[in-house]
Amino acid sequence: LKYAAYKIAAQGPNYEYNDQIKSFFEEGLIAWSEGVPANCSEYMAAVFTCTVCNEQIVISLSGEHLGLDENDTEYEEPTCTERGFLYMFCTDCEEYILQEAYDAKGHSFAPNAASWSDFLALEDKDGAEVIFDCADCDASITLYAKETATNSSVGCVTTDTYKYDFYTAADNTTNYTYQVETAEGTAKTLTFKYSWAYSEAQGTHLIGKYEGDDVRVVAFNLSVPEANRYEYYDAFAYFFDNGTLAWNEGKPADCFAGQEVDYALAVFTCATCGEKVVFQLSGEHTFGEEITVEPDCTTDGYKYKVCTICGTQVVTAELPALGHDYGEWTVEGDRFAVAAEEDGIVYLEDYELGYAISVCARCQDELEAEAEIIAEVLPTCGKDGKLVVAYKFGNDTVATDTIVIPMIDHHITTLDTAEHVIKLVEEGIYKLGYVCEDCGKLVIVARSADEAVIDAIIAELTADYVDELMGRA
Repeated sequence: LKYAAYKIAAQGPNYEYNDQIKSFFEEGLIAWSEGVPANCSEYMAAVFTCTVCNEQIVISLSGEHLGLDENDTEYEEPTCTERGFLYMFCTDCEEYILQEAYDAKGHSFAPNAASWSDFLALEDKDGAEVIFDCADCDASITLYAKETATNSSVGCVTTDTYKYDFYTAADNTTNYTYQVETAEGTAKTLTFKYSWAYSEAQGTHLIGKYEGDDVRVVAFNLSVPEANRYEYYDAFAYFFDNGTLAWNEGKPADCFAGQEVDYALAVFTCATCGEKVVFQLSGEHTFGEEITVEPDCTTDGYKYKVCTICGTQVVTAELPALGHDYGEWTVEGDRFAVAAEEDGIVYLEDYELGYAISVCARCQDELEAEAEIIAEVLPTCGKDGKLVVAYKFGNDTVATDTIVIPMIDHHITTLDTAEHVIKLVEEGIYKLGYVCEDCGKLVIVARSADEAVIDAIIAELTADYVDELMGRA
């Protein structure tokens, strides 16, 4: 370490007391020129002998910070690229004093989720670009995948293993580098490397046939020990009984151990490729009575057994959904039709057609068919009309119905004089009527055993009275 001598004309240079200078005092290499040390808020002369020229050199030096308060600190956390600092407050000079510096922590790059998803979906990944984001800041970089190793094994199970390294360009093998600040304030180069490997496995090993079906398993994989575990059931019991299967260590697994299913390795010779295969198998369960969950119209049912020791449930049979059992179609709801006449024209004034339903006998689910008029016969004054209605579900007619339209009133243009009425007597009863101009029917509007009553009505015929008579018809 080199220090320039103090110059009165320049009023300096001034040096700050630090750990290195403190060690020089302790080793006797430097001393205060007046024998009294400076404090942290002033500068005093210190003297040492230059190790090069042997001259006595005086420098301006501050004193040691003796009032540092360990409970009053300020910490500037290092960032990905810039160093951090720890300061402590000195009660003598009332300033925060640097105590320690820390290296920048570097980026924490990881694949961007969307970019990585796109990469995984590619059939040809070699040369594909992937964005990497820093988890601690907003820095992002783009690297390119390079396939560096592949491996294939062929048998009952075919496994292809792929390894990719990621570089700064598709046509090189240069890792991404960047600079960060060290605790001393110098630059340091960091290198980011990223590799990814995966395997694709297809196929299974054949233990044998049980009740006509192949029983196959995936071999145990030490790298993923919790994958491809199998539960003990009747087929495995059958293969143990005939010697096809054996426990790898001679000791069977338990169905229950430490509140968890205990899996052990079972071994067999593959009936297809002849390899010795081990796989993970639970121990034999002790099952209770078979329980049936009945299917309904839309949901499958099943039968299962529960192990009385560990509670494991094993499905023993699947029961398909029954489907709906819909009954006959019936016509429901309000159904009526009313006709009216205006200016000699009869028309359908109002109607309700109802609807047809079919109800499932099991779950009461309903199907509803829509009504459609397929024929219309309007009424006259002498005859009812009708609506013929078809009820359709989809394109199918599932029911029909006929709705009666009551006949309309008889019609006469005028009944204002005696010339337009008919008076007759039948079995001692006098009657007054008129002939309907539409149907020709004699319409009786008044009856009396007293002929004078009928004559009085005829004598009083007026427009208002005629309306009342016609209303009786």
